[in-house]
Amino acid sequence: MLWIAIFTALDTNANNLAIPIGSLFLLLSYYLPLVGKLGDDVKGDGIVPTELAFMESPARRVEIEKCSLSGSAVRHAHVLPTPWNLLDGNAASIKLPEDIVWYGSPGVLSQWLGYIE
Repeated sequence: MLWIAIFTALDTNANNLAIPIGSLFLLLSYYLPLVGKLGDDVKGDGIVPTELAFMESPARRVEIEKCSLSGSAVRHAHVLPTPWNLLDGNAASIKLPEDIVWYGSPGVLSQWLGYIE
């Protein structure tokens, strides 16, 4: 069996104006407890830090640079999880703006789907 980890990396520098407030919330609530730091050297997809995203060999590592259609950074999801999701998996998440690009977006899906077909 071949394991594949698919991932993209966002800049987590809080001074970077490209980080929306929702991403900053995620960085503080996910990245900080998982890797114990924030800054230019901490990358991730908005939920999972890069240094924790990939399995060891022989798993295949697929890292998506950006959306092939828009050139936008790729985020983990098109919604923000809430504390209520931990209590109830069917609880509503917070929808992000329509222009947020995530792993299921056109221009991204085609970059990794071939690895699991």
